[in-house]
Amino acid sequence: MMLAIILLMSFIPQLGYIEIPGFTSLTLIGLVVLIGAYLLPFYGGIFLGTVFGLTSLIVSLTTGAGNVMNIPFQNPVISLLPRVIFGLLASIAFYFVRTKFYYNKKLLPLMIGLASFLLSAIHSLMVLLLLVAFKQMGWPLFLTTISLNSVVEAVLAMIVVPMVAMSLYQLVPKYNDIPQKKDEKSRNNDEIPFEKE
Repeated sequence: MMLAIILLMSFIPQLGYIEIPGFTSLTLIGLVVLIGAYLLPFYGGIFLGTVFGLTSLIVSLTTGAGNVMNIPFQNPVISLLPRVIFGLLASIAFYFVRTKFYYNKKLLPLMIGLASFLLSAIHSLMVLLLLVAFKQMGWPLFLTTISLNSVVEAVLAMIVVPMVAMSLYQLVPKYNDIPQKKDEKSRNNDEIPFEKE
């Protein structure tokens, strides 16, 4: 399902990449990667991050002539590498969050939101630094971008990912890697021996 959503958002204009004329674009596909990294086993985030990078590369190769903003992403180091690292970091972060905070219903959404904010910011920073390193972006534009749309993406991730991921997690128990705790009544019943007739 997450794979299909990423493909749709990648190839339908103004859905996964919201283009801002004369500026850069807001990338919303990262939200799907983060949600998938929380829902799926450890390899899920890595897989979705890799798909994110591959679709970014394909879109840039097929639309670069009509959109100069996509041309730098024809370099797989810029389009693919940071997305694979992003997926890996998301897998690590959310595995930790699930195992440490799953039964703490007060802290869990806060930790998911904090992790999502930081992961989104790291993803943006990696992409932008690579654009600067390959001389596809100057420092003034870098500073403007990191302070505007990167913050917007990170804040969106902080709000959207906890709400969606926590709701969907209850619907995909076969993927849950958290040991289920028995409630108090079940534990008491297990401790009571059967009476002989």
